[in-house]
Amino acid sequence: MHDLPAHPPAPQASLANVEGLPRQPVHARKRAVPQFQEAIRLNRTHAELHYLLARTYQKLKRLGDFRRELEVAQKVQATKREEAESLVGASGARGDPARGLGLVPPSAEKPSPPRP
Repeated sequence: MHDLPAHPPAPQASLANVEGLPRQPVHARKRAVPQFQEAIRLNRTHAELHYLLARTYQKLKRLGDFRRELEVAQKVQATKREEAESLVGASGARGDPARGLGLVPPSAEKPSPPRP
C-alpha cells in the first residue's frame, strides 16, 4: 500500500510514498490525489511531485487539472534552473559565489603574490 504516514518526517519521504501511484489501477489513482496534494503541501517547490500529480490527473481524464498541474511543474522546474544558473554565474571562474556577488569587501581579498 502507498499510504502516506499521518506525519511524514520529510518531503523526501512523501515522494517515496507517491512515486509509483500514477501506474496504479484507477481506484488507487483516485485515492492518490489527496496523497499527492499533501506531499506538495509539504514541499511546493518539488517539480517532480507536481508532475506526478499531473500524470495522475491525466490518467483519471481530469484534463483541466492535468494541464494546470503540469504548468506548475514546468514553472517550478524553470525557477530551479534559473536559481542554479544564477549561482553558477555568481561563482565565476574561481567558484567563489561571495566574491562574484560582491559580498567580499576589497580589503578582505588576498593580494596576488608578487611575480618574479
